[in-house]
Amino acid sequence: MNEELSRERRRFFRLPYPEGPVRPTLLTLNGSFAVSEISEKGLRFICRRVATFKMNQHINGVVRFQNGQTCPIQGVVMRLTAMRDSLPLQRYPTQSHR
Repeated sequence: MNEELSRERRRFFRLPYPEGPVRPTLLTLNGSFAVSEISEKGLRFICRRVATFKMNQHINGVVRFQNGQTCPIQGVVMRLTAMRDSLPLQRYPTQSHR
């Protein structure tokens, strides 16, 4: 029940990407990172290196999809966990990138 309530509170649908080669890649000055989720207003990526990003750090980068398309993004790091960082976006993927 709590999981259902949590999903209902999300304002934007999140598209999860399973582990493996289908995941898009986030390319930044700090390196490249596998994207685990994308929504209209943010993305979640895998960051295995400690202290690669800091809270409130501004990030500019490009998301590269497996079909070769790319999408520029801008955002601020809002959540850091042991393996995944969350990046609410200020510049969003367009319809053609979903």
